[in-house]
Amino acid sequence: MIKNPRGLQQYGNNVAGPVFKEIADNIYSRDTQLHLAMEKKKAQEPGVFPTIRAGKQDELTMISNELGVSNHSVTEEDWIKTARNGNAVLWKKNAVIKDHVPDVTGMTFRDAIYLLEKSGLRVVYQGKGRVADQSLSPGTKISRGARIYLRLS
Repeated sequence: MIKNPRGLQQYGNNVAGPVFKEIADNIYSRDTQLHLAMEKKKAQEPGVFPTIRAGKQDELTMISNELGVSNHSVTEEDWIKTARNGNAVLWKKNAVIKDHVPDVTGMTFRDAIYLLEKSGLRVVYQGKGRVADQSLSPGTKISRGARIYLRLS
């Protein structure tokens, strides 16, 4: 019971609400039978294959292993392209050569902008998602401060 509440607002939600919340939180945290563990669901549905196209090899390997997707590498490069081989992913070389435009098609925007800005290019983009198209051809020589336009989809 709350007797003689103080303040301008003397309604149930302002006076009794905080008290009830403290009591309920205390009971809920002590009784483990009130909250049973949630059932762990599989991250991947049978027959559904995740979209993996290009990116940093160690990150894509970690994600594939976490999802239970078989993956195999034919290169030790940091940046790779992918090829689907049945229910497995094959990592292929995606050479990043100094002072040359890297091939970022298929990469997430985060990976693409990192590689391109590290190469000294100024990035202008349109859309959301993965890189669908790039204005400068991969492998062409670049000059510092040049612009590259990306179309994401």
